[in-house]
Amino acid sequence: MKTPPNSEDELVGEESSEEVFPVFRQGARFGELHLEVGMKFNTKWEFKEAVREFTIQEGRRMRFRKNDGKRVRAVCKVKDCKWVVYASRDHEDSCWQVKTFFNDHTCPREDKNRVANRNWVAGKLVKKLRKYPNFRNCEATTYFKMKYDLSLNRNSISRALCDARNIVYGDAKE
Repeated sequence: MKTPPNSEDELVGEESSEEVFPVFRQGARFGELHLEVGMKFNTKWEFKEAVREFTIQEGRRMRFRKNDGKRVRAVCKVKDCKWVVYASRDHEDSCWQVKTFFNDHTCPREDKNRVANRNWVAGKLVKKLRKYPNFRNCEATTYFKMKYDLSLNRNSISRALCDARNIVYGDAKE
């Protein structure tokens, strides 16, 4: 007597019990970055940079409330806003994992963000300088307003542009 093949209903109950968590992808484009509970990061620095990029993308201000060797907690700078992301070392101490993520801002979006510091701006300008060697301050201001919806200070853009030129063309002292 032949037995009938397994039905789809029987296969549903036999799923593996291992949980698979998403791993952070370093090269995510601006606007496509997302965070979620269970996401894994190789280092604490990688997690902090991802949170920085995410808050700039969302147009919010944040600060790191707890930041030590075992855990990192970022909260919204607006007093009554409940946004929080918390990551700590996983149980095997092999990576950092998001344990808590509450992505519900009660504060308005802002176009000025102090998280977009000189190093972040310079990192974004390096690609532009390689493509357009005569990239100027006013063009950089327009670029950040159009692509990132950021209004940056003229002095910070000029300093970051100088840093990016040193990276691309080399420092004159060297």
